[in-house]
Amino acid sequence: MMVRQLLMLLFLIGFIAPPGNAHRFPSTPERVSPACLVRIDATLEEQFQGGISYDPVSRSWWFEGIPTEVVRYGIRGDGIDLVRVRFMADGRPQAVWVMAGILLMTGEYHTWGSWSDASEAFGALQLGQTRVRVDVGEALGADVEAGGGVDFSGCDSLMCRYADWSEMSSNYLSQRFITSNGAMAPGWYPWGYLVWRITPQGRVNSCSRAPHPLEVIRQIRLHGVLMR
Repeated sequence: MMVRQLLMLLFLIGFIAPPGNAHRFPSTPERVSPACLVRIDATLEEQFQGGISYDPVSRSWWFEGIPTEVVRYGIRGDGIDLVRVRFMADGRPQAVWVMAGILLMTGEYHTWGSWSDASEAFGALQLGQTRVRVDVGEALGADVEAGGGVDFSGCDSLMCRYADWSEMSSNYLSQRFITSNGAMAPGWYPWGYLVWRITPQGRVNSCSRAPHPLEVIRQIRLHGVLMR
């Protein structure tokens, strides 16, 4: 009897997720529903400024959007938390992956966001409900140019070193993204993502968070854009 009770207790402990792991970035991409995506696009068209903007005062590039998808991508033993941000560019919705943080194999979590771990990031970036500003500039240690150049090599923080490596690996995605005014926006992962800062700006009423596993809906055609 004692053995059965012990096994039942261990089962319950394993079944009930500990507080810190209740909300985290999934290893399989999760996204908002197709109906929610339609409402997000309508919100972007009505309320959001289009394109990528340069701020000469803070020497930074920025854009605003709404997160629609999240995933944790494993590479070299580290976990890269990625958020797919939907925004307006060239008069139509686009999407680009942005890094929310990196969990090193040592257990350290690094980010340019206001959160201290993946659980806080996941909670702050509610899919379909959060208005976010995404930016890169001097405040992060990056050397940016009005012409679109972004250089992280002069900064020695871990985030800067990772951003520099990511830029070289992606053939300088930031510059291509900026100079194309957002048209060069990868809608897939892990082949290119921005290592920029994500800052929540408040809530939008597009839709409630109802993520769908990526395998449930493989392809959706909305506004003439094929989503994968």
